Amino acid sequence: MQLKEQLFQTTQTRFGCAPDQCDDRQLYEALLILTRRMAQDRPSPKGERKLYYFSAEFLMGKLLSNNLLALGLHDEVKTLLADLGRDLGVIESMEPEPSLGNGGLGRLAACFLDSIAALGLPGDGVGLNYHYGLFKQKFNQGRQTEVPDPWMEADSWLIPTGMSFDVPFGGFDLKEVDHVGHTFHHIVLCEHIGGVVHCLLRGFACTRAFEGAAGDVGYGFGVVELQAFL
Repeated sequence: MQLKEQLFQTTQTRFGCAPDQCDDRQLYEALLILTRRMAQDRPSPKGERKLYYFSAEFLMGKLLSNNLLALGLHDEVKTLLADLGRDLGVIESMEPEPSLGNGGLGRLAACFLDSIAALGLPGDGVGLNYHYGLFKQKFNQGRQTEVPDPWMEADSWLIPTGMSFDVPFGGFDLKEVDHVGHTFHHIVLCEHIGGVVHCLLRGFACTRAFEGAAGDVGYGFGVVELQAFL
C-alpha cells in the first residue's frame, strides 16, 4: 500500500476525515501512528550477546523527523504534505520533546544509542521515564527557575512492553551532618515501588562510507527501554 493510501486510511479511521481535512495536530498524530507502526515492523538486530547502556538521562530530541529519516520516508512525507498545502516543519512542531535529559550526559547517552544503531548492534538504552520531565527551565526576572515538564501524551512514542516488577527502596541508615558538625541518623524504612517497563522508539539514519561507496545510507534503530517508577 502506498504511503498516501496509508495516511488516508489512518486519518479516516482515527478522525473520520481525509488528510486534507485534518488540522496540523491531527496530521501529526496520524503520522506518529503510521511511522511508529512501520518502525515496529522493522526487525531488530540479533546476536549472541546484547549491549545495555544505563544512564539517568537520555537527551533524545524530537522523534517524528528522526524516525522518518531512519525509515527513508522524510522526503516522501514532506512532498506528500506539500501537495496538501502543509509544511512538515509545522507538523513536527506539534510534538513535545521527550523530557528525559537536559545536559551533556543525556546527549552523550543518546549518541551512544545512535552509534549502536548505526553499527547494527543488538542493544538498548535503559533509563528512567520521568513523567514530568527532569525539569523545564524558565527565566523569571533574570533568574532561572525550574518547573515540571509534563511531556507524556495519550499518543506518543512510548510503547508498553507488558513487563512490570517491584523495586525495593529503603532499609538503610541515612547520615546527615548539619552546618555546625552535628551528626544525625535517620532510618529509611523499606518500601516497594511498582516499576512498569516501556520502550521509546528512536530511529537513526547515517551515512556509512565504511559499508560501501561514500554516500550510501544505512538505517538502524536504537530503542530506549524506560523503567517508569510509579
